[in-house]
Amino acid sequence: MKRLQHSTSGHQAAEVLDDQFHSQPKSEKVKVTSGATASKQRLAVGYFKPLTQTQLEQRRKYSDYSRSRKESELELRRDAEVHSLFWKYADAV
Repeated sequence: MKRLQHSTSGHQAAEVLDDQFHSQPKSEKVKVTSGATASKQRLAVGYFKPLTQTQLEQRRKYSDYSRSRKESELELRRDAEVHSLFWKYADAV
């Protein structure tokens, strides 16, 4: 039993030492596109250039337009469904 506790505590001590002294972050490998030269930097495979302010505004405007168009289409469909559901009761009133 004593031997088992010793091996467990030794294992825990080794883990603590590993965490303290060998836990330097390892750099991740990044795939880059081919064709890098001295005048052309390497670019990561999934790299996209950051958008400019103008491009951001254009995307924002288009998303607002798209959202409002979808909302109006949904509203028209809802109104048509409500109308078709209650049209048969309109004569009774």
